[in-house]
Amino acid sequence: MAGARMTVVAALQLGTGVPLERILAFEDQLRDVSLVVLPEAVLGGYPGRVPFVEYFHAAVAVPGPETAALAGLASRTGATLVAGVIERAGSALYSTVVFLDPELGLVGKHRKLVPTARERVFWGRGDGSTLPVVPTAAGRRVDAPHRRRGPVFRGFGVPVRGGRRGPLPRRPRDGVTFLR
Repeated sequence: MAGARMTVVAALQLGTGVPLERILAFEDQLRDVSLVVLPEAVLGGYPGRVPFVEYFHAAVAVPGPETAALAGLASRTGATLVAGVIERAGSALYSTVVFLDPELGLVGKHRKLVPTARERVFWGRGDGSTLPVVPTAAGRRVDAPHRRRGPVFRGFGVPVRGGRRGPLPRRPRDGVTFLR
């Protein structure tokens, strides 16, 4: 196909709790990428490595300045970003995945439903109201895990599961795999 843009998906392999500037420094490498996935807690980090007060203040508001900066990166590169952050909402913290569209900015978030036993000391539980499927250039028609008949959406969804043995939705029949 002449003129068709190839879909490129990239995973930035960064540690958790990195400075926002480190993510933004990848701008040139992300220019021809359709979808960029960043790890859980890339902003905010995992609990227990610093005193709780510092950890709490390192968490980000969603929406907030950090998600606005990531939305700017998405806009400048043309890539959809899916990033794991520690969200601060009032006095609670959540392990949250944010979805950033290059044209629309922050288009959704998903809070981890069941943190592991240790994480529950620090993070709240999601209530299921934040389970978006976000249309992307890299999106495919997939079967929803809870339905057996026909394709029902086009886009990208990320389950954030509780630990290595936590439940995952069943794998759709068309070969799309979920990120772990």
